[in-house]
Amino acid sequence: MTIVTTETTLNAAIVTADGAAANTGAMTIDIAGGISLTTALEAINLKAGNSLTIAGTNGSGGAKSQTLDGGHAQRGLFHGWEVRLTWNSG
Repeated sequence: MTIVTTETTLNAAIVTADGAAANTGAMTIDIAGGISLTTALEAINLKAGNSLTIAGTNGSGGAKSQTLDGGHAQRGLFHGWEVRLTWNSG
């Protein structure tokens, strides 16, 4: 599990997940605060056998909704065509 609170740390966590060897398995990025985007986030392109959960958290393990705000100028999360995405906003 990786806890992120900034655009820089979120991008770094995505790059780390993308770089994980095939069949590493499940990885999690916990967003522990609202993030304002000033640049495009890295695309999510996982290798075969890997999965990534991106979850909002209160920073202590509890669930909490968090916001990624691109200010109508940035796209937010982007995944490659071979990545299956499941979205849960609840």
